[in-house]
Amino acid sequence: LAWSPRGAWVITTGAAMHLWDGEHPPIRAFAARDAVLASPTCSARGGLVACRVGRHDVQVFAVDTGRTVGRLRTIDRPIGVIEFGPELWLAIGLDHADGNRVDLRTGAVHRTDTHPDKDRSSWRIEVDLDTAAAVEAETERTTRPLRVSEPPPMPRSSKIVALVAAAAIVTGFVLI
Repeated sequence: LAWSPRGAWVITTGAAMHLWDGEHPPIRAFAARDAVLASPTCSARGGLVACRVGRHDVQVFAVDTGRTVGRLRTIDRPIGVIEFGPELWLAIGLDHADGNRVDLRTGAVHRTDTHPDKDRSSWRIEVDLDTAAAVEAETERTTRPLRVSEPPPMPRSSKIVALVAAAAIVTGFVLI
């Protein structure tokens, strides 16, 4: 679940991703083939959404077209958290406090520095990216803008459900 600057919640459920303004039926739905989408994150202007796919992949979608504009894959390391930064940078957190920053404008990949108390580790990341499509998605607005300018207030009952769901997820991670 993530909030998009374009005025919609991004919700992943299994292989599907939905954008919802909180009032109307979902405005878009995307799907990944034979994969589970998780941990959505939105770019600064909301033109791109990135999701973790399984343990080793990230897909980047153009919101207006639903097209996949990029795929990033680690071969030997599981992906943890992903998050957009300034400009069109996408950060990919890996296990053992490692990570990469990918510039979606150019395809350049930068790795994190090794921590002073840690041996230098290595990993491989494959990047398949349409940089022109990523830039266009972040600058073009072909969908109608939603009238929601900030996240709608969550009813008390929804807050309780969200807290219970978050606790279950955290408990699941602790048990693994």
